Amino acid sequence: MLVTVSTQVTDLRAYLDNVTKITNFKCLTPPEALRGDCNYLCATLYACSIFGEHVLGNLCLEKCSDDAPVSGHVRIRAKTQGMAVTMGDKISTSQKQWKDDKPSKRVEFVKEGTETASLIPDI
Repeated sequence: MLVTVSTQVTDLRAYLDNVTKITNFKCLTPPEALRGDCNYLCATLYACSIFGEHVLGNLCLEKCSDDAPVSGHVRIRAKTQGMAVTMGDKISTSQKQWKDDKPSKRVEFVKEGTETASLIPDI
């Protein structure tokens, strides 16, 4: 399932936050890779349904200028087509209502003493 980004949100991370909030996706991309400001963002997302179905999402976003809305695609993959379509529909129907609420301060935390972290979230 491929979802085309169609929103008025101008902040890349705000769009990512909205997607993870509405779909319960967990972001597998390390926070260190999402730091900094640039005009593109790529993230890998993962979710597992209550029935044990695994869903992967790839979020690829860009913006032409600082005040331009975000554009790009969200690719969703799952073993069953119904699961992928459901997740895609959630994003498609919700993204038009999203506002550009830029958080004043993002809190990022890393566990102390860990050299490497698993990319699979604890669910």
